[in-house]
Amino acid sequence: MRAQASRADFRPEPRLFVTITCLVLATAQAGCGVWQQNVSAQRRDSAEQIEPLLEQAGFLRLRADTAAQRSEMKSLKPLTISRSFDKQKGTRYWFADPYVCECVYAGNEAAYERYRELRSTQQVTEQMKASRRLNEQAFDQVSEAPEINMFNPVFAP
Repeated sequence: MRAQASRADFRPEPRLFVTITCLVLATAQAGCGVWQQNVSAQRRDSAEQIEPLLEQAGFLRLRADTAAQRSEMKSLKPLTISRSFDKQKGTRYWFADPYVCECVYAGNEAAYERYRELRSTQQVTEQMKASRRLNEQAFDQVSEAPEINMFNPVFAP
């Protein structure tokens, strides 16, 4: 009869354990770095797309130069238009960008309405461009297809 080793007798090789642990940590770190770069690029793209529209609409760009201003900027949800009400100034709109310009855009009701109109126009234009590209691609595919004689029931070349 053979003696069976119990689980308590099994001890993994320490070098193997260290090697596997290092490989797992290195892979995780590389994955996090790629994810962070992707998120940073998305934030930058979002800011670069919205900020010109805000400026065109009449929002004022306010740099966050002091610690108090940076703290106030960080209290706002980043890359999102927020609204507040002031008894003297009425409804105010804020757009915080802590990623690209480290600034806050401030606007009133009229500037916000202009922004919405500009954004709507931009979206319609982008949809039209996407539709045109799809139509061009479909036309290219059709023009690459062999000619079919529609009067020949067999459609043989």
